[in-house]
Amino acid sequence: MLAIFGSMQFKEIPGQHEIKARLIQSVKTNRVSHALLLSGTVGSGNYALALAFAQYLQCQNPSDGDSCGVCPSCHQSAGLVHPDIHFVFPVARTTSNPGEPASDDLIEEWRKFIIADPFPVLEEWYG
Repeated sequence: MLAIFGSMQFKEIPGQHEIKARLIQSVKTNRVSHALLLSGTVGSGNYALALAFAQYLQCQNPSDGDSCGVCPSCHQSAGLVHPDIHFVFPVARTTSNPGEPASDDLIEEWRKFIIADPFPVLEEWYG
């Protein structure tokens, strides 16, 4: 079942106006880098910004400055199940996950964590 928390769009991210404009401009000019590193302090919305940008890149009907939020690609992005969006996140060896853990092993837990709060405090994930 696809659990949708609502599409993550640029308009839902407070502040970050300059970086949002730069990301949108990179798409308009067909100059999106092969990799981006978005970092910031806790509460800066950098993870939500990454989700919004990924959704914008995959959107089938983007507007001038945001994803549409309603097309099939936006729905898949919102559910964190779009086939072209891949997640790599920190994992640790635990009693329930012995051996060498990998992001793919914990993807369902990660989706639940992010769907619960698209502005996560990553320290809670380690917890």
